[in-house]
Amino acid sequence: MLSGIHFSEPELADALASRLPEEFAQWSQDPNGAMGRSDTGQSGMPSRLDRATLEHALGRLREWEGDTTGLTRSVDLPRVRVTPLLNRIDRAAHEIDHSYEHEFTDTGIAFTVRTASVGAVTTRDIEMAERIDEAVAAIGSGG
Repeated sequence: MLSGIHFSEPELADALASRLPEEFAQWSQDPNGAMGRSDTGQSGMPSRLDRATLEHALGRLREWEGDTTGLTRSVDLPRVRVTPLLNRIDRAAHEIDHSYEHEFTDTGIAFTVRTASVGAVTTRDIEMAERIDEAVAAIGSGG
């Protein structure tokens, strides 16, 4: 509710937020729900990850880089292994009903995850990055 007020009456939202405990006050700045939450906000759209939550996730996703607007990973791979990798990742994306982007590089392929509908990284993107990592490990080991 406070995040909705923030759009129409930002000064009022700031005044109200100043009277709330800090963990609640930050909700007024996130139009899609509490920052860092793994579910959806009141609008039903995915919640953006805040910087601290993203940094924690990047501790597990060592090959990924980026910020709260998107994450990328480059994979050096012989061209003959790229198609099996993409097939595996496409299946994973279908399983979790989430998308990813890719582009071919001189030495392999680069992946990007972000949720376009909110213009940010969400928990679904972290899950997709983990699935990409699993596929890269499997294909890299001959799978």
